[in-house]
Amino acid sequence: MDENFRVDRKHINNVRKCIIRHIDMDCAVNQNGTRHTKEGIIMLIDEAFDKFKYILYTPGGGNIPLIVVLHGSGEIGSSLSKLKKREPYLSLKSGKCAPDAVVLMPQLPKSTWGEYKAALKELIDHVAEENGCDVKRISITGHSLGANGTLDMLLAYPDFFSAASVLSPC
Repeated sequence: MDENFRVDRKHINNVRKCIIRHIDMDCAVNQNGTRHTKEGIIMLIDEAFDKFKYILYTPGGGNIPLIVVLHGSGEIGSSLSKLKKREPYLSLKSGKCAPDAVVLMPQLPKSTWGEYKAALKELIDHVAEENGCDVKRISITGHSLGANGTLDMLLAYPDFFSAASVLSPC
């Protein structure tokens, strides 16, 4: 096995352990779907920023990392209910996942992530600025079609992301 692969695998496992560290949290959901927890707030943004609707987890505080999570083809569309049936939303909502980072989950309206690179970069910049994120600690990950989108973003903006994880590209 390639030594770099082992290092990446170890890093991924450490990130998973770090993210899934809080099991029980008190929380309340208000009428518009925003969820307030001890660790942060989940916002459902039904108003599209340029091209995207998105879900945003904000733990509060400034100068924290931003994690961008790109979904696969099964969640393409205009209804955030598709994203709400998948990870990481389910773990954020339940409190099993409470990272000390802003988590951005945009919804691809149609086609492929590669066709929306510029719009996605604008959304990432907007979220980072609005939430006081550390622009030197913006990471991106994706599964399946989202993994392809992650690779597209890395090729388009090679010096922008501090870390990336690609899971099951198609």
